[in-house]
Amino acid sequence: MRRATILKTWKKIILLTFLSACAVGPNTVIGSSAVGQTTAEANQTPTPAVEPTNQSESGLTALIAENAGQLDASVKSLIAASRNAVSADGSPDDVGSDLHGLVQTVQSQQSEFERAIQAYIERFSAVSPEAGSQIMQIEDEVKSALTSIAAVNAGFDSRSGIDLDALDHFDEAWTRIELEPRISAWQETVLTQIDRRETQYMNIQPQSGQVADNRVEAFTLAHDFVQAFQDALDDGIFTPEELAQISQIGANAEASLYNTGDRQIFGYAQAIIRLTRNAVRGEWSLASSGINDLRLSLPAKPQL
Repeated sequence: MRRATILKTWKKIILLTFLSACAVGPNTVIGSSAVGQTTAEANQTPTPAVEPTNQSESGLTALIAENAGQLDASVKSLIAASRNAVSADGSPDDVGSDLHGLVQTVQSQQSEFERAIQAYIERFSAVSPEAGSQIMQIEDEVKSALTSIAAVNAGFDSRSGIDLDALDHFDEAWTRIELEPRISAWQETVLTQIDRRETQYMNIQPQSGQVADNRVEAFTLAHDFVQAFQDALDDGIFTPEELAQISQIGANAEASLYNTGDRQIFGYAQAIIRLTRNAVRGEWSLASSGINDLRLSLPAKPQL
């Protein structure tokens, strides 16, 4: 609700501003040629939006980094265009249209940036709490800086044009965020956490007394793994407790399948290893399709 209110308020202010910009008097100096040049750089054909919820953890961090780069470039283009509009000659109507287009680009890219972050928080913050906390802090700073653009627009009227003091403040606030380098550092944190998590869970050893030596019990454990894995998938997140359970049941089932000595069923053990790795690395699409394939390929669960 807070995010929707901020965007709605910002959009209302921007629209009112540009309506007044199109009606500026002859003493206000603004230019379309310089603004249009910057606008052309920012308003490229947009790339179709990627669905964040279909991404792995590493893939979603890459999407967030890409969105951050686009947002940073668009905000800087808007700032440059606003400065150019103060001193260059040109048509007020063109300037209003150009600036409005830049503002819409920033709004759209901010929305995609925040949408990807929300997807990350909902799906991965339980297993990557440090990364979740860091990206929420960055998101809050971006929101705060972008709301200050209202102060720039407040002075954009027929008498004074763009308020340079407000523009300087906005420029400084955005520069202080250092969005791209911070997102890059955050991305490295996420990848490091994924690797550590993989090392932790993939090295879990079979439990003593829980390794079968026959096909019936081995397949029973494989079915137990499938059930535990599917239960964890159903709520849309893997918690640390679920990953520990999946890894332990998987280790028991894997060892049991190999312990039968029947090479014809070793493929099931390898599938369990892959699925465990998919889970601990946050590879949701592979986990979802892989567990379905394993369930369909397993013999019926033995009735003991």
